[in-house]
Amino acid sequence: MALFAGGGLTAINAFVTENSQIGRYPTNQREWSYFVKELAKLTVEYEGAFNAIGGGFLNPTTFTDILYYRYGKIVALKFPVQEDTSNAAIFSLTSLPTRIRPTATQIVPIVGLVDNGTPITTCGQCSISTTGVISLGLDGNGAGFTTSGEKGFGDVAGNTVIYTLWDATKID
Repeated sequence: MALFAGGGLTAINAFVTENSQIGRYPTNQREWSYFVKELAKLTVEYEGAFNAIGGGFLNPTTFTDILYYRYGKIVALKFPVQEDTSNAAIFSLTSLPTRIRPTATQIVPIVGLVDNGTPITTCGQCSISTTGVISLGLDGNGAGFTTSGEKGFGDVAGNTVIYTLWDATKID
């Protein structure tokens, strides 16, 4: 079965049932960060860092040392703590390396975003496109950022997202 094929609660329940040998899944950012770190010790296929140009900022902004780990067809990105002055509702990053670009746009949750200088305490959205552009939103619907003040990645335990390189909505 493809991971969460078709989406929805039924698919998630089926996935959990088919993988019942897994005792417990991570339930918060700290546990996911630990999971990724432990997994990296065993199965990292590629790892590295890249710089990305930020869109939606008053001045040209480069986000440096975005770390990536590729475990087969699963990728983890860890964003640096960095903020800059906003001048648009969008928040995008370019230059995702080709070896970690998905075959279909992946939309995953992210925590630790900052809008108008204030840490956002809810879950945001991170969309990773096939063209190497990462678009961020303030909620699960991709809401835009304030067009002034500081935006970026706040000082939290882990601005980390995990996504697949394949289209999880299609059955292989």
